[in-house]
Amino acid sequence: MERRRRLVRLAAAAAVALVVAGGASACDSGPLASPAAEVGDRTVERRDLLDQIALQEDVLRKQAKAQDATDEQLDSVLGQFTGAGADTIPTTTTSQALTTLVQLEILREAVAQGGGEVTDEMRATARDSVIQSLQQQGVDTDSVPKAYLDQQAELSATQTALRDVIDVSDEEVQAAYDAQVDDYAQICVSVIVTADEAAAAAARDRILGGEAFADVAQEVSTDQATAAAGGAAGCAATADVVPSFGDAVRDAEVDVPLEPYESTGGWLVTAVTSRTVPTLDELRAELTPDLQSQKVGEVVQPIVEATTIDPRYGTWDATTASVVAPAGS
Repeated sequence: MERRRRLVRLAAAAAVALVVAGGASACDSGPLASPAAEVGDRTVERRDLLDQIALQEDVLRKQAKAQDATDEQLDSVLGQFTGAGADTIPTTTTSQALTTLVQLEILREAVAQGGGEVTDEMRATARDSVIQSLQQQGVDTDSVPKAYLDQQAELSATQTALRDVIDVSDEEVQAAYDAQVDDYAQICVSVIVTADEAAAAAARDRILGGEAFADVAQEVSTDQATAAAGGAAGCAATADVVPSFGDAVRDAEVDVPLEPYESTGGWLVTAVTSRTVPTLDELRAELTPDLQSQKVGEVVQPIVEATTIDPRYGTWDATTASVVAPAGS
């Protein structure tokens, strides 16, 4: 079953960038030679779609070989590309595939209009991320065609290039900083773990009475790892610490133990031992890409609205920036 799931995951990932033709024969002449879509001066040709079919099949078959998949397992995954007649692909699969190719061309057009460029450095960085992501999914990337990796990287790199041409004002960065700085604040937390509420309350009273948190933690905490470190549980951004220690740590006074509360491992007494708030300049590099991403929609919308699709493949929905399969498909 795990091998089957891996194949399905790969098929889904491949469908994002490696798309298939559909709904008609594989003939590449006559009326069918016209572009499948037009995005500004850019086109998505039927020949491109047919080439993607061969690459898609190559990806799946190589993964099947690497994972010792049975013919039945592979046929099940490839079934989404089998149409009603010979040499055809379901129109629903085609519309989804064409959507991805068109969206990539829209991104490329937006980068060009903004005077930007997809650099080799962007592609290399994106390719490394693609490989890492596939490996985390359990995919043997040595068996994945280079063309697939390059195309996935191109999609990611183009998104990066588009963000780079989107202007963000100092006022926008400042507003984002004001709204999010508390989540980015670095806090260090110490913890004492006890078996019951009474023991936790007693430990807290001792600290409030003047004993050092570290001394009490070493003496009574049932968590050996943190007890040996005087209760120190590490440091992280507030937004990352909150899920483990609760919202109270956001506003907790430094070195003042919080009220005991029950957790999975027992009753806890926590204290924020330090809080460091980053400056605007320190966060600018993190905030700016997020703000640019938020503006992508308004930048590409004029291009989206001007996009046209060959009706044999469906209709273009500018609201969702996607190809809608022909009625009845």
